[in-house]
Amino acid sequence: MTIGVEIITEESLEAQRSQGKKLSLKVVGLLIVDSNVTPSLFNEAIESIKVFGLIKATPEIKESILKH
Repeated sequence: MTIGVEIITEESLEAQRSQGKKLSLKVVGLLIVDSNVTPSLFNEAIESIKVFGLIKATPEIKESILKH
């Protein structure tokens, strides 16, 4: 669980995916997803996500967050 700011980068998601791992995130505060993160990479690397606060991401990523 993150309280404050969580930043998701393409590099961090690629690292998780290459290790065959998926992230489960709970964020209270601000979630920032870099603009170079594609929806397909996001969906492959994130198992579950809950955000209680603000989301700064592309519209496609915001839609993916709502589906998780």
